[in-house]
Amino acid sequence: DGRVRRLIEPEKPVINISEENAKLIETSFNLQIRFKVRPDGSVLLSGIQIPSSSLPQSVQSEIKSQIAKWRFAQDPSESTAVFEFSIIKK
Repeated sequence: DGRVRRLIEPEKPVINISEENAKLIETSFNLQIRFKVRPDGSVLLSGIQIPSSSLPQSVQSEIKSQIAKWRFAQDPSESTAVFEFSIIKK
């Protein structure tokens, strides 16, 4: 319905890629990540979608496990969050 749910935790969301997984990333690119936020504000791990076949599964799993720990404000219904994420290969 277009309502905004406030992110409670972490205060400043950052996704860290381990050195081991960073070596598997071949190029820089942008991703649009979608995930489900439950009414209690938790993120459903199985509801996280990373639409990039060029991103190795181990990297996708690492990103998903971090997002699954995020907590949002409660709401009477489940919602979908979408955000842009940039990976910059150095």
